[in-house]
Amino acid sequence: MTKITCPRCSGRVVKSGGALRKGGKKQRYQCTECGYPFVPEGEEKGEEFIPDPDPTITAQDIEDAAEIIENRRRKHRLPVVD
Repeated sequence: MTKITCPRCSGRVVKSGGALRKGGKKQRYQCTECGYPFVPEGEEKGEEFIPDPDPTITAQDIEDAAEIIENRRRKHRLPVVD
């Protein structure tokens, strides 16, 4: 099993949609620390990547995801939805 980390800062990552690449759709990830979006190199080559085997979601994971969502909302000037 390969744990996926950010290629820029080696930080933790979260899934961030998909990317259309040669050979089909690939999983995209985004770093929770520096915000860098990427498709792991192995996925580009068709290798199977397995995310962190520990599926436990911590409070920090939720805060990180909320921060990414808020940053995207501001960037695209979207209204706040209750």
